[in-house]
Amino acid sequence: MKAATGKNATWLEWLGWSGAGLLGLSTLGTSFGYLGTALMLCWLLVNPKELRPVLQWRDMATLTLLLFSCYVSLLASVALHLHPGYMQAIADGYWYYMHIPLAAIPLACWLSLDMRRIYFLLLLLGVGLVGRILLHMELDAFASPSGERYGFGFAIIVFGLYMATGILALLLMGGRLYASLDHRGLAWSAGIIMMLCVLLFCYALFLTYSRAAWISLALVAPLSLLALSLLKWKRGRGAHGPVLGIMLLCLCILMLVWVKVPDIKQRLLANDATISAILSGQWQDLPPDAVGLRMHMTLYGIERFMDRPMTGWGPGSSRPLLDAHEYLHEARNVHNAYVHLLMELGVMGVVFVLLFVGYLLLQVVNSYRHGLIGAELLIWLFGAFIILALWSFTAIRFDKADGRFYLIMLLAIMMSLNYAVLRHRASI
Repeated sequence: MKAATGKNATWLEWLGWSGAGLLGLSTLGTSFGYLGTALMLCWLLVNPKELRPVLQWRDMATLTLLLFSCYVSLLASVALHLHPGYMQAIADGYWYYMHIPLAAIPLACWLSLDMRRIYFLLLLLGVGLVGRILLHMELDAFASPSGERYGFGFAIIVFGLYMATGILALLLMGGRLYASLDHRGLAWSAGIIMMLCVLLFCYALFLTYSRAAWISLALVAPLSLLALSLLKWKRGRGAHGPVLGIMLLCLCILMLVWVKVPDIKQRLLANDATISAILSGQWQDLPPDAVGLRMHMTLYGIERFMDRPMTGWGPGSSRPLLDAHEYLHEARNVHNAYVHLLMELGVMGVVFVLLFVGYLLLQVVNSYRHGLIGAELLIWLFGAFIILALWSFTAIRFDKADGRFYLIMLLAIMMSLNYAVLRHRASI
């Protein structure tokens, strides 16, 4: 890319950096994310040449996303016809589906111009998380955990997701940062800061008492470090990343031991009778605890999906459908992202999502093969996606801003790698 010259080019640069920076700080406050979305849209509107090559290449990801947006728009009109008294709920549902491409596409175009911008975005996301913990930290809770759950200003379930993903990023990318610093003093300072961040994130994750986040991270972190070690060994590169990552993982384990293993065991084994009943197929007489209610909502969502399997009931329709149930009417959603999508968008909508995500994952691998990204970012993206996929079996949060910005950030990074691969192929 040619160096930017002139006042207009400088203004566009500042506009892009400001929008991306504010989106990165969405972890500190969702208002920053909304303002960043607006600035990135302005950047793309006054700088459309960055989107024109993508359209010229007939990119499958962007095309699928645009078709998905049209499909959701048509379903919104169907939902208004089916539930005329729920216009606000349907409008809210339509917005949370539209907000994701509106924010992700401009950010992805900006990130794809220089892969180093991805690390700038990740750094700001981490700074926002640290700031959120410090701003909402209650010293008594940190000093003596009482079993009360904390979300640090976010919903508890989504903050656990952020923490699990952040810890994974530190485990995988900390070694690369340490090895890249030539000055010994800077390297040691960065290492100390990363260890402090790991300790802070682990303790914050513990205080969420989010079983889905705990289990997802426990499954993904060791496998990710193993995959990173194998990739480094295969390419004959240094082992700073895996070694430091394993050391940080050991630090995480020591932290969990220090914050009372019995508390963790008690939380993991809570509702074990309900879980046993579910595994044995006794679904009808489950107790109304957290797990039992989630199972009832999942079964009810599947029933409603079977009524309209191909197209679903439309965006935002989960609200009127839950209101129609005798005792689930107080629930905000069905607490299962997959059932939620099937119920609102049907099989056709889920096919769009699967095509979009599958293609992006393939392009992430291609970006690594072309040497556009390192092994650390590759493994982290797959690990973050798996954490999200596992977490989504027990929760859904993209209908709210805090969870939606998590999706926007993850998809924007993956889409930027897709665009970078297309630029690379076009330049050959």
